Amino acid sequence: MKYSHILTISICLVLFCLVGNAIAQETKPKTEVQKFQETLVKARAGYAGAQYNLSARYVLGKGVLRDFKEAVKWLRSAADQGHAKAQFKLGVMYENGKGVLKDIKEAGKWWRKAADQGYPKAQFKLGTMYFIGVGVLKDEKEAARWFRKAAEQGFAEAQYTIGYMHYSGQGVPRDLKKAVKWNRKAAEQGFAMAQYSLGNLHYSGEGVQQDFKEAARWFLKAAEQGLAPAQHSLGVMYASKDGVLRNDVKAYAWYTQSAFNGHPDGVKERDLIAKKMTPEQIAQAQALSKKLMDQILKNKKKQVK
Repeated sequence: MKYSHILTISICLVLFCLVGNAIAQETKPKTEVQKFQETLVKARAGYAGAQYNLSARYVLGKGVLRDFKEAVKWLRSAADQGHAKAQFKLGVMYENGKGVLKDIKEAGKWWRKAADQGYPKAQFKLGTMYFIGVGVLKDEKEAARWFRKAAEQGFAEAQYTIGYMHYSGQGVPRDLKKAVKWNRKAAEQGFAMAQYSLGNLHYSGEGVQQDFKEAARWFLKAAEQGLAPAQHSLGVMYASKDGVLRNDVKAYAWYTQSAFNGHPDGVKERDLIAKKMTPEQIAQAQALSKKLMDQILKNKKKQVK
């Protein structure tokens, strides 16, 4: 083989290795420290989105030591540029006293700025301030106005709350059909309290045709998320044949779950129904309760993720 051919092959091999190494370096995952440094450069350049992301890194301690004061500094920089999420988060920092002195009025100021831009979480927070009368004068009509704005954007907690207000007639005229409508919207998004409320509305026949099976269906959805009142209501239905076939084993199991989650009548109701059961049924109920608890814990872990 001629020397020129050998030299050409050698050069090609060297270039191939260099390109391969460059590609490997490009595809190598960045460390959190590298991501932090990149975000810092963009934040210092004045990009509001980067400033917001940088604040989150300081809050979580990702790529840098956790520092709430520094987080607030960058949140304020983004918020001053009109970044709605930053305005909302800055309000939360004032609400909780992280990186700043606790100040609910200052929190409300920033939530209002974000709410005026249509940010639903801020609208809900502002509505809550008016509903309770914290940081502002109590005003249920104003609360309902802000809750409705958030609800119309699909914010489940606001949908549930405006539904409750229509049920109770607080801040809005009492309207059971609207109570059902808004609770259903939140329930269909998986909001447990709305599922429980919708179950109660079907159970009592308020604003909707009475339907025990539909009530049990919604109670079950909330109960599977660990909501004690729904678990207790499901136990009552299994114990009394309302909407479901009477099943003492399931009633015992759901009463047990409700007691575990803090329902004041769970233990008493469970012990009452146990008196009607055989030892074999109680053993089955305890096994079912353990199975339910394991599944509910899994459901809660999924929600956190």
